[in-house]
Amino acid sequence: MRSLFFGFLFFTLYSVGARYYYVCKIKQNCSDEIMSIQAANEIPHTLSLVYNDSMLLSEYEQFKFEYGSIVPKSLTNNNMDFLIETASFLKDNPKTNLEITGHMRATEKDMTPEYGKNIADARAIKIRAQLIRNGIPEKRILTKHATYDGKVLLEPVTFEVKDK
Repeated sequence: MRSLFFGFLFFTLYSVGARYYYVCKIKQNCSDEIMSIQAANEIPHTLSLVYNDSMLLSEYEQFKFEYGSIVPKSLTNNNMDFLIETASFLKDNPKTNLEITGHMRATEKDMTPEYGKNIADARAIKIRAQLIRNGIPEKRILTKHATYDGKVLLEPVTFEVKDK
């Protein structure tokens, strides 16, 4: 009976350790930052507009994209304010262009939207369309894409103003 008890105790401890190793070390699902963001379901206020290493706009709400989606889940008033301010800056500074970088998770890399090179590029194009509706010529808005290796995509799009 004693050996059965110790066998069960050993099996339980081994199972807990193996599960921890698999979930936290292999799958990397134990980060406090990721867990708190997912639990709170908050959208970070890290959206900014950069020009010559200085921040023109900052602390705006990030655009929220669902996994595998190229369309923002919803455009909040904060998102629209950011786009309006960005369009206003570009109208006031005609010798500048805007570069929008769309980001994607590494697991979204093989997904192909109905147009564009990949999900990240398509996300940047969707945001560019919003700026074109605000009166910015298409040729002044460049798009590119990048891959993010983390689990939670905190910055699906980034903006940078460049000289022509």
